[in-house]
Amino acid sequence: MTTSPIYRMPFHFFGLRESPFHVSPDLRYYMTTGAAQAAFTELCYGIQMRKGLMVLTGEPGTGKTTLLHRLLRWLRENNKSSSYVFHCHLETEDLLKSIFQGFGIVRPGQSKSDLLGALATWLDQRTAAGDSPVAIVDEAQGLSIRALDELRLLLNMETPNGKLLQIVLAGQPELDEKLRRPQLLQLRQRISVRGKLPLFSLEQCADYIGIRLAVAGKKEQDTFPAETIRAIHACSGGIPRVMNLLCENALLSAYAEGEASVSVEMVRCIAADFDLETANLPGKFSSTPIHPEIPARKVLDRAAEPRHRPETIPFPLAETSPLNTPQTAVNRAAAMATVNAAHRVALIEQLKTKIELAQIELRKTRPVFLVKARDYCRRLLRSFLQDWDRVLQRASYTSGRHTHRHESYARHLTSPAYVRFRYKNRAAPPVRPGTSRAL
Repeated sequence: MTTSPIYRMPFHFFGLRESPFHVSPDLRYYMTTGAAQAAFTELCYGIQMRKGLMVLTGEPGTGKTTLLHRLLRWLRENNKSSSYVFHCHLETEDLLKSIFQGFGIVRPGQSKSDLLGALATWLDQRTAAGDSPVAIVDEAQGLSIRALDELRLLLNMETPNGKLLQIVLAGQPELDEKLRRPQLLQLRQRISVRGKLPLFSLEQCADYIGIRLAVAGKKEQDTFPAETIRAIHACSGGIPRVMNLLCENALLSAYAEGEASVSVEMVRCIAADFDLETANLPGKFSSTPIHPEIPARKVLDRAAEPRHRPETIPFPLAETSPLNTPQTAVNRAAAMATVNAAHRVALIEQLKTKIELAQIELRKTRPVFLVKARDYCRRLLRSFLQDWDRVLQRASYTSGRHTHRHESYARHLTSPAYVRFRYKNRAAPPVRPGTSRAL
């Protein structure tokens, strides 16, 4: 696929022929790791020895599809028939038809018995010719229980020397959970090869970026400094697909700013734009780093505290504060504005920390609920800023002895009880006219 020179111009700025971080499974940019090479070797061994059923799992974006394309290329080089099914939300007969279409089998009829008879005849012919046909099913976690059981029945076509049809199931960890169901016990017992693709480590992340830049024409890897690579690994969690997203957009940002290298701040901004995790990054986003070791249960315990026990804001006024010393009205107003601005920043950071802690607990729930909760947290932050601006407006006309009242009001705004109250009494979304569904 060719692209216009104007779209390649940002990458020419860094000495690259093209974008090295596009998301398509281009085998030119394939970087093998120990786990990926072991999984590929085991799949090739299972196909050569006619083992029958093989399973490959990994988190989304870890390179399963790219490894399958490498396997398809190996099958073509070894003159082996293959059928690749990439859409698995199919009924049983539609799944069989997709496998037939991949093999190029002429269907004698539309009934299931005709399809199975034609497949058995074709497999016998290909096996006699020394072939070992392979059916590869990607995103197999989307298959129904009935479809998976139908694949088990296809494995019954065998000879004393091995299976006539080799099946490779690739999918996310949900595939392993589905295979553990009691209805699929017989299918699980037929699995002869299992492979798993783990997340990238920090060293593998650095090698991954360096190899892609080298393939695209970059002679020296000076575009992504070490601290930037650490930030990319922290935001992506070691997922190659997310790393590609961050790196490509970071190159575009550096080109727009005329910088020869990517900074950590660029990565942080891009990660925030795409709603990626930035709590472990140093900088302005979070004053308190959030680590996975923090018990998520503590969030619920803190939220369950009674209202008469508000959290203490960790920035009390000192005895020598400008608010407690005799000053003129003008100086007192200036000092008040300075202190209140610092308080406002600290309160914002505290509220962001609460939101991040809540998101750690919400990640264990449904993704749809997580999106709704994240949107609510953003609305709560905007509402909080408006309330605090009203506090500043009131405080600018009062003296220092009344400051504790506004501090008490600020504690009330940031207390878990107030957050629960605002969430329970939030305005209901408008209802679409003529229906019962919300807009």
